[in-house]
Amino acid sequence: MNVDRIDIMVVDDDVLFRQEVVHILRKRDLSTRELGSVAECRSELRKAHPSVLLLDIQLPDGSGIVLLREIMASTRVPEVVIISGAASLQQAADSIKLGACDFLEKPFEPARLVSVVENCLKIAHLKEQNTRLLADKLERYRIVGQSPAIRHVTEQIQQTARTDARVLITGETGVGKELVAGQLHFLGRRAAAPFVTVNCSALPSELIESELFGHVKGAFTGAVRDRDGRFKSADGGTLLLDEIGDMPIGLQPKLLRAIESGEIEPLGSSTSTAVDVRIMASTNQKVEQLAQSGRFRSDLFFRLNTIPIDVPPLRSRRDDIPLLASHFLSKLTSSEALDPKQMSIEALDTLVAFDWPGNVRQLRNAVERLHYMSQSDTISASEVRDCLGSAADDVQVSDSNGSNRLADAVHGFEKRFLKLELETAGGNIARLAEQLGMDRGNLYRKLKKLGLLSE
Repeated sequence: MNVDRIDIMVVDDDVLFRQEVVHILRKRDLSTRELGSVAECRSELRKAHPSVLLLDIQLPDGSGIVLLREIMASTRVPEVVIISGAASLQQAADSIKLGACDFLEKPFEPARLVSVVENCLKIAHLKEQNTRLLADKLERYRIVGQSPAIRHVTEQIQQTARTDARVLITGETGVGKELVAGQLHFLGRRAAAPFVTVNCSALPSELIESELFGHVKGAFTGAVRDRDGRFKSADGGTLLLDEIGDMPIGLQPKLLRAIESGEIEPLGSSTSTAVDVRIMASTNQKVEQLAQSGRFRSDLFFRLNTIPIDVPPLRSRRDDIPLLASHFLSKLTSSEALDPKQMSIEALDTLVAFDWPGNVRQLRNAVERLHYMSQSDTISASEVRDCLGSAADDVQVSDSNGSNRLADAVHGFEKRFLKLELETAGGNIARLAEQLGMDRGNLYRKLKKLGLLSE
């Protein structure tokens, strides 16, 4: 469905009033549309996305307040300005609690109308910018895969993201634990607040306390000024404690107190400061075993392990490998304006057969190297083996029947991948072709062949 974008929609049953409002706004080069009823407004909102909706309370076929409730529950919400007479002034004031941006009492001066509308347009513009930024963040932390194992992870993310529950993310190095944490944050209610990460294994033990909680001037040699720690930087948002298994055991009691009390005490200070932080932790170690052996506090483990999410290794979800390889190739094409390349069936067969001890991170690095180094538009199995080096010596690829099954699997992954990308591009083939670095005609024929385009 084509959706029009307009600046202002005016909904009022007084024709002369609407015309006056439209005249004032159009003098300022604002695109407008005027409507006279609730039914007309509902119909138009299915076809147009106004930035601002001027909505009368008293309409011939219903209440503007009821319509306001409907709009606030929808996915695309304009900035609503309630228009009221003196008799409904209390309703207009109450509408602010429902989510209206402002209200105008009739009669009003043109300058007041312009001021309110311009303010709402600024708010709408800022919200659009935030929406685009959030979409970019979510794309950065996108999890690619359709296997049952990875679908289970994404379901856990969906169930947990809108809560403040602490999450312990486990899995081997390179499986994408940071992607899970990013999804949890940017799909949650704290998405507009900071997402802060601290790597507990990358900091010397004598610095990690200051890094987490901050310090005051003079707390130690070199502390020439007060400094906020990561807890304070993440206030209102999320703090990811990466590689929590390497947290010095002597510091764990202070971390536990901060989690339990919601207060931190900077190094060298005797004053506590309240912080509102959602805590996540990640590790490639078996923290429960560390706790049992006395190398990690069991009470801290229980606090962190409210929601456990285990990210599977790539070798346990081999069905995702063709989809991941295609995704990494398309990202290279779109981000670096490189000529598009694809994998041969035999090359994908080799990728799928490899065990990937470095998991998705290793696969991504291999695909990038193959894209840069291959002399052909189609990457071959021999190039994959050369890229993997001696580690590929023991790789046993499928026989001919297995290759046919792989071809069927690749066809299915390609279809699902392009279906998702086409939906993301709003059905715009030209835009999708540009994003994937493909010729529009070739992409059209491929979509047609895969049954993704109607006759």
